[in-house]
Amino acid sequence: MNTLSIKAPAKVNLQLTITGRRDDGYHLMDSLAVFADLADDLSLHPAPESSLEISGPFADAIPETRLDDNILGKTIRAFHHATGLDGHYAIRLEKNIPVAAGIGGGSADAAGMLHLLNGLHHDPLDDQGLEAVGLTIGADVPVCLKADGKGGDCWRMQGIGERLSRHELELTPGLVLLNDGIGVSTASVFSKLAESRMTTDGNTLPELPSTLPVMELIDRLRYGNDLLTPALEECPPLRETLAAAEALASVDGFIHASMSGSGATCFGLFEAPHQAVEALGAITIGRHWGWAGGLYPNS
Repeated sequence: MNTLSIKAPAKVNLQLTITGRRDDGYHLMDSLAVFADLADDLSLHPAPESSLEISGPFADAIPETRLDDNILGKTIRAFHHATGLDGHYAIRLEKNIPVAAGIGGGSADAAGMLHLLNGLHHDPLDDQGLEAVGLTIGADVPVCLKADGKGGDCWRMQGIGERLSRHELELTPGLVLLNDGIGVSTASVFSKLAESRMTTDGNTLPELPSTLPVMELIDRLRYGNDLLTPALEECPPLRETLAAAEALASVDGFIHASMSGSGATCFGLFEAPHQAVEALGAITIGRHWGWAGGLYPNS
């Protein structure tokens, strides 16, 4: 039995600027993202009938294990449609990334599933083909396909997420991730954003060098996250999570704190993974969930 396995790491938007909106309603962005060394584990093998077994600390957040009703099933259908292939698979998912948390857990799983399916069927799609299929599943899937284990890299996402460029970080940073189990509706956040002025008025941000020095990274982070204000309006309790992340500024090695994606995970960025681990400490007491470490894979 040919079983294939893959890790699907969480994506953290260190900065996210909305640059406009297309006629079809999709928002355009300019975002800088990294992959945390926190990952779901995904495996599959051919089977007479398709099945999905979910385990892990966030398994209960996915009550529906029918492939017809979740993003893994959507991914299989998209892959089959693009390649003309077919098949049934026994799938196992260890869910270590919080669900609906703004750190790309679902998109990471979809990207991992595309890699597994492509490998199982002897690579009918090249990288460009995988990204095209991924974009039909979700705007974050193309960048999640890039989680290739080069932990020193970050990715600039433009357009609706389909324009990607790799940038090597000069430092090996650490992350603290905090999530208080608060539900934030992505649709509502974007709706509130649409009612306000976009900070860049359609202009693009400055270009980035292929190797990103610390000071240029800090300059980029000053653009912040345009979704933060509407997310706080939609969900005021999120302010407490953000305040906890911002309080990490007193810890050695601290660089920046903000919210990832449309929420509700907030992060603290540090100069090194060990500083992030040390910083996590007591702030997790009473919190729904916290994590600290380096970029994927642990370096």
